[in-house]
Order: sequence, then structure tokens, then C-alpha cells
Amino acid sequence: MPEATQKAIRAMLLGILVTGGPFMLLTVPIGLAILFGDGRPEGIAFAAMPLLVAGVGVVPAFVLIGLPLTALYRHLKCESVFLYAWSGLATGIVAPGLLMFALEGQSGLGLGILLYPLGAFAGLLTADSWGRWRVEQAEAERDSDDELRPAAGVRNSSPEPNGLAKARLWWEPWRWRR
Repeated sequence: MPEATQKAIRAMLLGILVTGGPFMLLTVPIGLAILFGDGRPEGIAFAAMPLLVAGVGVVPAFVLIGLPLTALYRHLKCESVFLYAWSGLATGIVAPGLLMFALEGQSGLGLGILLYPLGAFAGLLTADSWGRWRVEQAEAERDSDDELRPAAGVRNSSPEPNGLAKARLWWEPWRWRR
């Protein structure tokens, strides 16, 4: 399995566990009581329900919003953990409201308010995990590009200083040292 796929799955699982994990403190004991007390196998599904519900939110948000943002940030050469984390936080706040509005209309927005903190936290941690790996990859790509730079005295064909994109300078002023 490619490393990018492994890191994406790891980031999504982190978001799913953060969102659904606390609710499992309630559902696992009840699920076990259903499984062993009543002898019904539905207890397993009941115990895992918070993770399934969290997965329904985290996976589509990552695939439909996170991956296109990754492509955009890579194209603009402005990848940073800070930018990924804020994007995940914003997505985690907006996505539950949009989902509840799509399912329930305006009456669902009230229930969406309960989901905003969980979505925000899950989005933040998922994007932070993914962003840290992406920044490492971008720095490795940039280092390999540095090896290909022309020798001293040869004019740099890039219009930006040191070949850095303008977006990178705007988003990350603490990295201007390059």
C-alpha cells in the first residue's frame, strides 16, 4: 500500500476515534449487555455505532474537501501544518451544519450545533495529522529541487525569490529565511 494511502487512512482513523470514541463509553456496555444478556448479535453493531457514524462524517469530508485542498496547496506551494489545521477546523465546523441542513432542513441546524465541537476537533486532528506528513513530503520535494538548482553565477529563471512561490511567502512569514 502506498505511503500516502497509509497516512490518509491513519489521519481519518484518528478523526473517527476522536469523534466516536467518547460515545463508545456508553454504547460498548449496552452493546455487550445486548450481546451477552439477550444473546442478540446486534449488540456488536450497537457498540460500534459511534465509530460508524463518525466515519460517515470524517471520510467524505477528507475525500471531498481535504484531498482537493491538498492538491490546491501543493499547486500553490503553500503547504503548512498551520494552513492544513485551520482548513480542517473550518471544515469540521461547516460540514455538520451542512449535513444536518441537507437531512433535516432548518430544523436540523439546532442538532448540528451539538455536532460542531466534535466536527471541529475531528477536522483539526485529521487535518493536522495529514498536514504534518504533507509538509514533510513537500520539504523533501523542495530539497530534491534544490539539488537541481543551477550553479553559482547562473541566472535563476524563476520570477520569485529563491524559486519560492508568492503564496508560500504570504502564508508562512516565519519561513522567509530561505
